[in-house]
Order: sequence, then C-alpha cells, then structure tokens
Amino acid sequence: MSALFMDQLLGSAAAAAGLWGMTAHLELDYRGPLPLETPLVLRARVAESSGRKSLITGTIALADDPERVLVEARGVFVMPRPEKVEAYFGAITDATGRHTPPSRPSDATAVDDGH
Repeated sequence: MSALFMDQLLGSAAAAAGLWGMTAHLELDYRGPLPLETPLVLRARVAESSGRKSLITGTIALADDPERVLVEARGVFVMPRPEKVEAYFGAITDATGRHTPPSRPSDATAVDDGH
C-alpha cells in the first residue's frame, strides 16, 4: 500500500505544481514498519524539474512522530511528448463527453470504450 500511496501523492504534488506526467520510475526506501490502523503523515515536494521530466520526493511518517520518516520515496514523472498525447489519452472524454485529451490527469472523467 505504501507504494500506491506514494505514487498517488507524488503524482498529485507534480500536478499541483503544473508538472503533471506519467510515472516513469518510483523508488521507495523503508526505514521502519508502518503499523496498521494508525494515523500517518504523508508529505511530497518537487525536488527538481527540467523540460518534460520532474523529480518528486515524499515521505510517510506516523502522525504521532511526523519527523521520524518510515518510508522515503523518489519518483520521476515525465510529461508525454505532444505527438503522443492523442495516442495515450484520445479515448478520454471531458465532463461533457467531448473527446478532448486532458491538459492534466485530473481533467479526465471517463474513458470511451467505443460503445
């Protein structure tokens, strides 16, 4: 679950900074166990950005001890080349049903399966 949380969080941090892209690489270091049913603190920030590529970092800690990092993550997110956007997102529609490739992932509301 930690990897799922971090992929979503890092991607959201990239999108919030206007740097959305697809996960190209995700790496996690586990510093300690994450107990079940325990409140957590998840943090993320843009570490670097150049062209279409962004490096986003993040951590998971216990809410009771937010400075003691238990999971550390690094993700590389790459914005697709303009000529690939239609191939990757052409079947996605906006809220009105128009076939408009998103300008960021949160714009996508539905996938047209051809029916």
